[in-house]
Amino acid sequence: MAGTALAWRLSDNWPPIEVHLFTGRPTRIDASAVSGGMVRVFDKDPIQCLNSGASLTELRSSAKLRKWSGYQEIGSTFLLAGAPTDLGPVLSQIERVIPGSVSLLTAEQMVDAGWFRDLPHGTLAVVERHAGYLSPDRLRNNLLAHLVAKGMRVTERPVTAVTTDGRVRYEGGGPIGFDVVVAAAGAWTPALLRRSGLSSAGLRTKAIQYLLVGTKSTGWRGVFIDETTGLYGRPVSGNRFLLGLPTDRWDVGPGALSPDLLLNIGVLEVASRRLGLGLAAPQISTHTAVECYHSDPGLKLRPVESSSRLYSFTGGSGGAAKTVLAASQRAAAKLAQQLALAQQLALGAT
Repeated sequence: MAGTALAWRLSDNWPPIEVHLFTGRPTRIDASAVSGGMVRVFDKDPIQCLNSGASLTELRSSAKLRKWSGYQEIGSTFLLAGAPTDLGPVLSQIERVIPGSVSLLTAEQMVDAGWFRDLPHGTLAVVERHAGYLSPDRLRNNLLAHLVAKGMRVTERPVTAVTTDGRVRYEGGGPIGFDVVVAAAGAWTPALLRRSGLSSAGLRTKAIQYLLVGTKSTGWRGVFIDETTGLYGRPVSGNRFLLGLPTDRWDVGPGALSPDLLLNIGVLEVASRRLGLGLAAPQISTHTAVECYHSDPGLKLRPVESSSRLYSFTGGSGGAAKTVLAASQRAAAKLAQQLALAQQLALGAT
């Protein structure tokens, strides 16, 4: 999703920037295909909050993006564990970006509303009316179809190596030289850099896993993140619900993984205690993938080994869905500025 969004931003730049997009094999399973796609503005990190706010504002203002992504605005609740720092500045920021969307509720208010049970005393809930979820895979596919229709060159072959001087070798071809190369291959990015003899410092892979569970409840509304337990979830369709907990499976190879059955048991136990959904245990399916994380969290353009011609664009982890529009816009602006400067210097030298 990140790489395709960046290619889309660059193609819409003025003057347009010529882009060659390498997608790898379209049948591979990645985090964009599995992601729950939850989007909101709130984040305890002010920078992430700024990015998610800009992304959600653009998404809500564009009928085309809402259609391309399948955006569903069903609200969001973020349960904060313990006594947080002053939330005033962040809540004010959300109010400025999307007026009338955010409110702060106590644990008692959330329990009285019937949404959660047994919340620890002191828990606070940041509730956003204008939030929900989208399909990262659907957004990627529609952006890609749009780019192909515009005539962008797309190669469905895996990239085997990249270099700091802007060359790409791919399965069955290359090397091809470019002004700038961006490795935006999600969980495949660290291995690609190492295979190219380059540093993948800061980048790590981690498994993600969630359940789709049948429920006996029909009234639940909104996506949620429960910091007190780690549980997250959202309605899917009909009486089904997506439920997950963070995994501790680091540095795993990209692609589909065998489910962690103990984690599934933990998800069902926590969900039964916290939500009271009336889970229909026989109606359960497990979904896994591998995501890319960075020690400096967030989806952003990062130079590889201080190169001005090779970057990575990943590391957004599970939050990339809510920041990808703003992050791709910022990355494209940086690259466009860099290319324009290089062109001016070349003309001056000539």
